Amino acid sequence: MTTNQDQTRYEIKIVFDRFLRNHVSQWIRLHSAGFIQAYPPRKVNNIYFDTINLDSLNDHISGISERRKLRLRWYGEAFVFQSALLEVKQKVNRLGWKDTQLISGSFDFQTMTWNDITTLIKQSSRDGFLQMVEESNPVLINHYQREYYKASYDDEIRVSVDTKLTTYLQKDNYKPNLQFALPSEEIIILEVKCPLEKSDQIPKLLGEFPARPGAFSKYNQAMEYNYFL
Repeated sequence: MTTNQDQTRYEIKIVFDRFLRNHVSQWIRLHSAGFIQAYPPRKVNNIYFDTINLDSLNDHISGISERRKLRLRWYGEAFVFQSALLEVKQKVNRLGWKDTQLISGSFDFQTMTWNDITTLIKQSSRDGFLQMVEESNPVLINHYQREYYKASYDDEIRVSVDTKLTTYLQKDNYKPNLQFALPSEEIIILEVKCPLEKSDQIPKLLGEFPARPGAFSKYNQAMEYNYFL
């Protein structure tokens, strides 16, 4: 598996109540970094995989600093698509990077079983990616709306804002569950992303958002509160 160490960066999240939506937009707009839109907003979709023993989840609960998650990601409104990215999200404390592999094929979540889907993923996987898929099962699907911003003086300093988070557990399902979403609190997730070599800018970047950053994972939050119910 190839590691993209040149993309290692600090990833720091701040979670806000949905009632602060307009305030979050204003804080970004008035920030001294001069944040501008980096890409048009879009819907982000993910399938998260974990081992039968939920190793990824348990590493988080145990406080292990070096962690990784396997997910399949695609963009857009439909659960019918032709390509996606298989990603291994690597974390060491607040440092993160991704290893990615393109997965091509005709996916249709309305008609396919999980066996169909994982077989299709394996056909495009190789090396460490294939091994992780073979050792894992799909346990969760989520999607959300994401906005992208970059500092006007530096394309590598980024902020993303996620809203409308919806999550579906896949425990023991023969086919994808896209009908029964988990009840969840409506929140706003703001993430500041900064290259490792520019870490000296982090205090100022965070200081203009009136809230404290903390550890947060969409996958871990949903799994911790709901998987064992």
